[in-house]
Amino acid sequence: ASLHEVAMVRNLFPDAEIGSLEANLAVVRAFAALEDVLNASLAPFGLTRTRYTVLRVLYMSEGRKLQMTEISRRVNVTSTNVTRLVDALEQQGLVERVADPSDRRVTYARLTPQGEALGREVIPRTLDLVIDLWKVMTPAEQAQVKTALTKFRLHLERHYLHKPTSA
Repeated sequence: ASLHEVAMVRNLFPDAEIGSLEANLAVVRAFAALEDVLNASLAPFGLTRTRYTVLRVLYMSEGRKLQMTEISRRVNVTSTNVTRLVDALEQQGLVERVADPSDRRVTYARLTPQGEALGREVIPRTLDLVIDLWKVMTPAEQAQVKTALTKFRLHLERHYLHKPTSA
């Protein structure tokens, strides 16, 4: 919904609770802008935000590897999306698939030396960027945003997605 649409809803449905629409618009626009900033900062490294997230999760994992199902859980995407993301990272030479020697049905994604080197470079830069982006708010405001968005996410997961929730 755009601001124009919110105004139209207000005119067409004067009893509608507009605050929810305005809050939704604010969250959607903020996320889109955040994603644009992150994607622009990661593009020179050949990464998107979602590929970066997989790279970061692997970099932070013991042995720089994880089962594909665990990546799916940690990145909060479907197994199909994890396959697509790992395929892309594999084509870039950043990740390799490794079969579990004790259970051939289990496949790991593991960072290559090139992937580890990129992680060492891009993760600290991205963390610095995120810290800089949030300097517009005080620590107290940041805590309020975190609390409100966590509450909203848990509500969506419980009541609309029927997922077990985690803080």
